[in-house]
Amino acid sequence: EERDAIVAGLGDQVELAYQQFYDSLHELMPFFMYAPVTEGESVRFWWEDAYDFDNQPITYRLRVAATPDFAAPVVDVSGLTTTQYLVPAADLPAGTWYFEVTAVTQDGRTAPSMNKIQVNDVYYPGVDRVEVTG
Repeated sequence: EERDAIVAGLGDQVELAYQQFYDSLHELMPFFMYAPVTEGESVRFWWEDAYDFDNQPITYRLRVAATPDFAAPVVDVSGLTTTQYLVPAADLPAGTWYFEVTAVTQDGRTAPSMNKIQVNDVYYPGVDRVEVTG
């Protein structure tokens, strides 16, 4: 009886798992951001390609701010078609900077990066930090 009850309940679970898998094929897949690199008079922010199973064009939005909540970003650029962006080093004085990249499809679906940080017991998904030395 116990086995029959388990087997009878599997039908719903298998169908639910299949539907979740099928729905995930229409989501934009996340990616990782790499540590920014100082190159001469610029800081290069770079990240992996995101992937879309629906094969729509993907653009990216980069934000850089002094706080992890991005209340006042010093860089906020969207529509990027490459996986890197150069910021003039003069725009990022020495200190701690927070950055995030969001992938966006043509139909408006978004995916943050897989990076995450913790600041004062608060988790910030999709955010990373860099120490800039002057």
